[in-house]
Amino acid sequence: MEQSRLEQNPEKRKAILVQGAKIVWEECPWLWLHVEKFVIAYSSKIENMPVTPTELFFPTYITMK
Repeated sequence: MEQSRLEQNPEKRKAILVQGAKIVWEECPWLWLHVEKFVIAYSSKIENMPVTPTELFFPTYITMK
């Protein structure tokens, strides 16, 4: 990363970043498959809170008993 920050030539910078990406891919001991974007609350008092497959959250439609 430090080399890519110092390199002014765009083609050389790209080659450095590609090399770095290969190192991360080959040597990375972990992989994030999913990161929850928000906390979903479950309560019998909460109504009209849909959980969508795209994780979009619309608090406008939530009502409380």
